[in-house]
Amino acid sequence: MASVGEAVSRQAGVIYSVAMREAQTRNVESPVGVFSMVLEPVAMLTMMTIIFTYVRLRTGGMGDYIMVFLMTGIVPLSVFRSSVTGGDRTYNRMKRLLVLPNMQPIDLVIGGILLQLLAMMGLYTLITFFFHYFYGTDTPEYFWLSMLPAMGNCCIAFGFCMLNMVIKLYFKFWGTLFGILTGPLNIVSGMFFTAETLPPAMLKYLYYNPFMHSTELTRSFYFPEYTSHFFDIYYYGGWCAGGIVVGLLLERAYRYRLLHATV
Repeated sequence: MASVGEAVSRQAGVIYSVAMREAQTRNVESPVGVFSMVLEPVAMLTMMTIIFTYVRLRTGGMGDYIMVFLMTGIVPLSVFRSSVTGGDRTYNRMKRLLVLPNMQPIDLVIGGILLQLLAMMGLYTLITFFFHYFYGTDTPEYFWLSMLPAMGNCCIAFGFCMLNMVIKLYFKFWGTLFGILTGPLNIVSGMFFTAETLPPAMLKYLYYNPFMHSTELTRSFYFPEYTSHFFDIYYYGGWCAGGIVVGLLLERAYRYRLLHATV
């Protein structure tokens, strides 16, 4: 057991080192450094807050601040989207590090995903405590538990990241097409509504969107007044476990081709 613990600890250290090295690279490449990773969700959050300040938004009694409500919908989905691209980017930029001992291809992908998660959770924490300390909000009810859906979305992102990397071996423009295809997720994943405000006929279709479940779970942990009856732990948990399994299988099956692919 001690050897297993040491191996896990060693690989965790490797993944953390990859994430920090990627963060340093971002600081060199961009004037705003790692903050470039949260520019898109910040811009979306700001824009939607301005819009819904003047347009009535039903928030189901979840506080008086629209930005907080929107954040619980935007951040979990942004974790997924940024993790899919972040894992791929880190792998392709840092493949040369695979000559180092104990460094595996999967460490690079997970390191990139970890960096995206840390950046998004930093944004999530900053907004949460800003409203809590300066505006006296009662939220969040369970702060740490409200982060679990974002971590679950990282598991799903791992599977999609590996799938995208494999598809791009045969179709190099797939990354752009994937971004277009997943664009509507911003609308159908509960960013500015809750499941309880929608008709049952619509909910039966949204049920198959795992990110609608992650948004509902986030808000159930975040807002004391809200408990989702839509969230299905078995369905969402299946997506999380499936993402991990699919990612591991694809990484193993296509490792050689990914290593020798042209970036």
